[in-house]
Amino acid sequence: KQWEDRPLFPMSLTAVIPEGVTLNPGGYPIYENGVFVGAIGVGGGSPKTDDEIARVTVEDWDLLSHGD
Repeated sequence: KQWEDRPLFPMSLTAVIPEGVTLNPGGYPIYENGVFVGAIGVGGGSPKTDDEIARVTVEDWDLLSHGD
């Protein structure tokens, strides 16, 4: 879902990153007041599990940091 509006973006990374890149679920960006401030990456489990853990962590972090 991250790149629905830019379906070719993930593939463009392989052209600009030396030695290539492997795209797997499990990474989520972190925004603060609409500004990108970092990201979290989770690995070691299945792609589905890694993705779920990363997503939930970012969502929970947003709730903790904003008190919503």
